[in-house]
Order: sequence, then C-alpha cells, then structure tokens
Amino acid sequence: MKEPVDAVITWVDGYDPNHQQKLAKKLADLGIEKPESAEPTRYNQKGEVDYCVWSILRFAPWIRTIYMVTDAQCPNIIAQLKGT
Repeated sequence: MKEPVDAVITWVDGYDPNHQQKLAKKLADLGIEKPESAEPTRYNQKGEVDYCVWSILRFAPWIRTIYMVTDAQCPNIIAQLKGT
C-alpha cells in the first residue's frame, strides 16, 4: 500500500503592511534591528507560488493535499483555483 503524500508551501507577501507591522513589532520586542534578511525584497512576488502549485498539480498527481502556510494572506493562485 502506498502512503499518502502531502505538499506544504510557505508563502508571505513582504510588502503587505500588516506583515511589515507585525515584523517590526516582533523585532522591537526582541530589541534587535531589522536585519537585511528581513527586507521586503526578500519576499518579492514573481509568481513563484503560482508556478509551484501548478507544477504540483500537473507533474505530481500523487500529491494528496497541498497546504499553504501564510501570514493571514491569500495569494492570487487561490482565486484562480476556485475558478477551475
């Protein structure tokens, strides 16, 4: 018997004001300056999440469920998939 396989995708929109505010508060609570690795450009959206999801759907039919972990955000791919 084959075991079911799921996919987990992490995604965040670094330009989302709510995300930036939460990040700034967390860094302030920790008493540290914003590192270069936390710049919004780190999370530039170039369609990577769309490409990832469409690739799984097309080339990995054994994937049972795709889970997407976000920061209370909804990438455009979700709306696109609702229309299919």
